[in-house]
Amino acid sequence: MKFSSPRLLDKQYVFLGESSHGISEYSQTKVRLIKYLHEELGFDVVLFEGNIGDGAAVSAKSSINPYMSSNEILTEFLSPWNNQETKPLIDYLI
Repeated sequence: MKFSSPRLLDKQYVFLGESSHGISEYSQTKVRLIKYLHEELGFDVVLFEGNIGDGAAVSAKSSINPYMSSNEILTEFLSPWNNQETKPLIDYLI
């Protein structure tokens, strides 16, 4: 992924998408890319496309239980995020 570094150095935002939800390779690649952006280029915010209610539910429950597991967090989300390919990203973020 280092080939992208010069192009991303002066960027404030990086938007990641996919041509279809539910393709495990897309999710796996995104997890690797997000880790790289954080560890190597200093990006520190991740936003997910999704239902505001899902995000509010996770936020409310995590304020009560700050030690929620990635599985507990994922059960709050509707697809496409509630899958095993996203779990490593949630593990990394928490």
